[in-house]
Amino acid sequence: MLAGDPVALGLRCCQHLADLTGVNPGPIWEWGFVEPVPTGLLNLQVGLDGAREMLAAADAWAKQSPP
Repeated sequence: MLAGDPVALGLRCCQHLADLTGVNPGPIWEWGFVEPVPTGLLNLQVGLDGAREMLAAADAWAKQSPP
């Protein structure tokens, strides 16, 4: 998700997971948004690379309605 357009990539991944599992893509999208936020914050706190990019991807997802 950190390379390219995070929303377009996220939508493709979300639909792929929905197709594989038979689960509605909406909850998959929501989990995909929620999961990187605490991970990004923790990574930022401990100084790991990619934390800001992870949070930027989550920010982009926050502006997109679930599929």
